[in-house]
Amino acid sequence: MAVRDLQKVAAAPAGKAVFLWEGLAATDTGAPLYLNGAAGVLAAVQAIGTFGGTVTMQVSVDGVTWVASDKFFTAAGLQEMNTAAVAVRPSAGSGVSDVDVYIAVSRG
Repeated sequence: MAVRDLQKVAAAPAGKAVFLWEGLAATDTGAPLYLNGAAGVLAAVQAIGTFGGTVTMQVSVDGVTWVASDKFFTAAGLQEMNTAAVAVRPSAGSGVSDVDVYIAVSRG
């Protein structure tokens, strides 16, 4: 199990920030994206790559205990997410071999 670095994507539309967790494989998690205490964050999560398993978005209010959200991917796709959690991250299940997860966030 590895923790994949969180990368900020340089070019993002005004009012949004775009981040990337690259190369998730089986049992990897992404480094947490802390949402800076926003009352509500709107996000678009996009996953692409070679699945073979499930990538689940996890949320946390303390940055230590992680809970699966209702957003997950078994194939490439995009899902909208609205959260008041303190942090989010992806978690790759067994069988996942190379998935990139992008998240575009803006304040709600």
